[in-house]
Amino acid sequence: MSLGHATLLTTVCDCNTISHMARERKIATFRLDDDLLEGLKAVQERDGVPPSEQARRAIRMWLETRGVLKADRKRAGTRRRP
Repeated sequence: MSLGHATLLTTVCDCNTISHMARERKIATFRLDDDLLEGLKAVQERDGVPPSEQARRAIRMWLETRGVLKADRKRAGTRRRP
């Protein structure tokens, strides 16, 4: 939905996404400039990442740099014992 030079983006739950930690996601609505929405669509076409997931990743990274959220620690791979 175009609103002049800004475009409305609504993020919703990706019901087909399988995650090791199921999280209930809330719906949030943001207004984005057309160039940002076009960029999100281009990444979706090229990489297959939905705009809602791109937005979650970007917002999470931004909040981590501001010290509001802690960065998720990646688990070490399992080791085989000899």
